[in-house]
Amino acid sequence: MTCRRRHLEAWSSLGLGRLGPSVLLSLGFILPALVASVPGNCRPPPELRTVQLLEQFRNKKTFSWKESVSYECRPGYSVNQHEIRHANCRSTGTWSLVEEYCTQMSCPDPGEFANGRFFQTDGNLFGSEMSFVCDEGFQLIGSSTSQCKVVPLQKTVHWSPEQPQCVVSCAKPVVSNGSPTTISSHYTPRDTVTIQCNPGFHLTGPQTVTCSERGSWEPELPTCKKEFLSCQSLQLGGDILKCDPDRQRVKTALEVYKMSLEIEKLELELESMKKNHVKGHVSAEIPDPERDRPIKQ
Repeated sequence: MTCRRRHLEAWSSLGLGRLGPSVLLSLGFILPALVASVPGNCRPPPELRTVQLLEQFRNKKTFSWKESVSYECRPGYSVNQHEIRHANCRSTGTWSLVEEYCTQMSCPDPGEFANGRFFQTDGNLFGSEMSFVCDEGFQLIGSSTSQCKVVPLQKTVHWSPEQPQCVVSCAKPVVSNGSPTTISSHYTPRDTVTIQCNPGFHLTGPQTVTCSERGSWEPELPTCKKEFLSCQSLQLGGDILKCDPDRQRVKTALEVYKMSLEIEKLELELESMKKNHVKGHVSAEIPDPERDRPIKQ
């Protein structure tokens, strides 16, 4: 009853008091329903997978009754003819229905992949991927994967990055106790490398080799062999053990070397003795004037 009295008092203040109580009571129930039916605003329209709002509508937060928005295909999607569809804000605060009407675009068919094979996740459709593998004896030059992507300015799609190539290649040159002076991720025909040995090893064979059209190194890769010092040029000490691993031969070499030193010493002594003997003989033959002078009486 309290609510009804308030309505009656309000209508009296508006000059509606001349209406009978029963009429006023009926209006008390009808007017709230009329107010509720007044058109309201719409929130932003729903997001769709293949279509999107035109740019001028994307940042707007509210839309009034009967206001219209426009859609276009998202990047990577298209229709046979350029088409823009519209949605309207209804009095109920909802939007008239806009259906998905754009379809995925397709990248060009990749065709043959020479000297290798490729695998696709979803054919040539926008968003699909390809992975590439080369046949044995061939080297992949480029990216091993490619994706169907949008070209923004042209609103088309293409494979990116570009399809790689499988070319004849040579395996990385491996030389025990040595290595190439320059190292690359791949070697193709006419590439050359220079081999150097590690310290303590010497090169046997060609120092420079070339990758051939058959995928092999030509001439044949060299080898790096252990360097052994010549026993004839060794000084006494630990270095002689590097000359020959056979200890008996090392012992014999040491004895021979010791004897050669003793012989050399004897030769020097004999040479010195000869020089002293010659010097004494010459001194005996030269007359001494003071010694041979007669003594005066």
